[in-house]
Amino acid sequence: FRFGLPFILKTSESYVSTEADALRYLNSQFRGKNRLPIPKLYDAIALDGFTYTLMSKLPGQNVLEAQLARKFPFTQEFCDSIAQQVEAIMRPIWALEQPPHFRGKVMISASGHGVVSRWDYNNELVGPLDSALDYYGWHLGVGNGSALLELYPEAEQIFLADRIVFTHSDAYLQNTLILPDGRVSGLIDWENAGWYPMQAQWEIMRSMCLCTKTQYMKAWARLQVSDETLAANGLVWKIRAERPRIY
Repeated sequence: FRFGLPFILKTSESYVSTEADALRYLNSQFRGKNRLPIPKLYDAIALDGFTYTLMSKLPGQNVLEAQLARKFPFTQEFCDSIAQQVEAIMRPIWALEQPPHFRGKVMISASGHGVVSRWDYNNELVGPLDSALDYYGWHLGVGNGSALLELYPEAEQIFLADRIVFTHSDAYLQNTLILPDGRVSGLIDWENAGWYPMQAQWEIMRSMCLCTKTQYMKAWARLQVSDETLAANGLVWKIRAERPRIY
């Protein structure tokens, strides 16, 4: 908006699994003193193949732009601080229980539909999938959960033990806002958020992309995760080593 109004109007080429769905859910879970630094949803309208979402504008500049403008020295200490602040925002979200009608399902958005996967560049909805086994079968190029268990029987115990969490699948530097004093002021772009195993969230944060600096990846690699998430991650990399594919 012009004239300095504190609103953002965002357009999405989808009627389902939109940012409005994610924000509506998260805004309902975190109110008052428990409110998180994420956009507040005001309204959303579906029209002619698009969803128009009106939300609050958060203060600050995204970390990538701030770094390119040389406003901060991009040291490991700086990246550690950013990662720790983002983790503090995400921890309450990861603690949310899945709604009963979603229980156990993954790659499912707040609207109950599939999600656009961080790992799929076709920009098409994938899911919902019935279990974490189906997710890892798809993600690792094995097929479905049954095919995965035929090859790796231990996957049932290991992958199903990892907690399913509501995930920001694009929480990179370009979607992390920062104030001049180095404080993180918010996380934006929740369009592809959904329920995934915690291992997937950890992997997303540690993965390389054009907008992620090596120091930031190292900061997330030091994130304290559960033994179940570590075990799931170990099996993921074992399968990848034995069944290489292009990601």
